[in-house]
Amino acid sequence: MKTAIVIGASGMDGSLMSELLLREGYMVHGTYNTNKRWVENLFHPNFTLHKMDLVNADKLNQFVLTIKPDEVYNFGGVTFSPDSIRLPDYTMQVNYTSVMKLMEICLFNQIKFFQASSSEVFGNVKDCELNESSRKDPHTPYAQAKYYVDTQMNHYRSMGGKFYNAISFNHECERRGAHFVTAKICNYVKELRNGGSANRLKLGSLDSKRDWGYAPDFVEGFYAQMQGEPSELVFATGIVHSVKDILECAFAPHGYSWEDYVTIDSTFIRNDDRNNIWGTYSKAKETIGWQPTTKFEDFIYKMTL
Repeated sequence: MKTAIVIGASGMDGSLMSELLLREGYMVHGTYNTNKRWVENLFHPNFTLHKMDLVNADKLNQFVLTIKPDEVYNFGGVTFSPDSIRLPDYTMQVNYTSVMKLMEICLFNQIKFFQASSSEVFGNVKDCELNESSRKDPHTPYAQAKYYVDTQMNHYRSMGGKFYNAISFNHECERRGAHFVTAKICNYVKELRNGGSANRLKLGSLDSKRDWGYAPDFVEGFYAQMQGEPSELVFATGIVHSVKDILECAFAPHGYSWEDYVTIDSTFIRNDDRNNIWGTYSKAKETIGWQPTTKFEDFIYKMTL
């Protein structure tokens, strides 16, 4: 039986990966820091949950050496880019410094290591398609930390390290954190369906466009990537949608008109140029046979139920 560690197992991607690994017959050790949300009810004989603060890199490394896993999946750290702007030092500590120490352990013990990277490593770009060869110009502490780790992983691969990083575009599901715009909209619709909301839904620009995919599709791709040769892959859908598209897909199926409930609030408008970007998953399709399967309108609807 293979053993895996999932760092950040209580989050959206981490919990989905933990469940997938259990289905695949792994012994899974998941870590969390303060919130057990998506794994507190994951009662499985092959799943063990551990409290772990990524600031304590030495404790984390000792944990890895004790478990001696075949694979490590890292979804931990600061995961919301605006938070990294408020907490730059902490972000670099848990998203970069601790990860670098962990990577050293994995390198010298020949442990497979997966890093959840982000399309934010490409920086403030707009109106373009992006792939593994596109220029990277990180613009936030979150993006910088991801970029530095990706760069070191590429170096470690050249040294024979079993390192895998997934540069993922936006991906969502029913477990998405409430501060993300997709969840913010879909949770509001849930409130309407359960009796209504006393307040209007405040949003920023409705014209912001992103490449949004379905998280379970992406996590299946991450696992498939780890079963192949060490690599860097882009995971995306290749299709962009606007915030207005999310509103249409969330409200209309339940008989609501979003215009009756939404107010534009300038405080929610981000001061950057990052807009209308999409990824190509051609390398992932060629090397591991992956492609997204769930339609945008289908997973947005699922998030409102």
